[in-house]
Amino acid sequence: MLDEFDRLDLTNCANSTGAMLRAGLEAIMQRSPILGDVRGKGMLLAVEMVADKATKEMLPDYCKPTERMRIHGLDNGVMLYSRPTAGSTLGHWFMVAPPLSITEDECQELLRRTEAAVMAYQNELKSLGEI
Repeated sequence: MLDEFDRLDLTNCANSTGAMLRAGLEAIMQRSPILGDVRGKGMLLAVEMVADKATKEMLPDYCKPTERMRIHGLDNGVMLYSRPTAGSTLGHWFMVAPPLSITEDECQELLRRTEAAVMAYQNELKSLGEI
């Protein structure tokens, strides 16, 4: 396995593609009123969902942010690990963690699908009068 890791130069791939992934998620965050932060390193990134970007007010639990985001992800062909932090007391997050071998084109597709999931949940929240 280590030979393949070296042969495929996965460390450098993770660094360069991870930077592209982070930049893409940060761009989605700038366009969306429900994304408050992007954290992580390389190919392991977490995105915070919020009711208010300025105050970082959390989305209400009855909106089921992590469950709904996971479902919208699946509806858009992307599996997002999504969970409330510390039983919802520290926020709602979803993670983006593609394989280290992801190509730039695949990364762009992942970002497109993730943004579609965010927009779908955002529209759902608008229909509920939450944003």
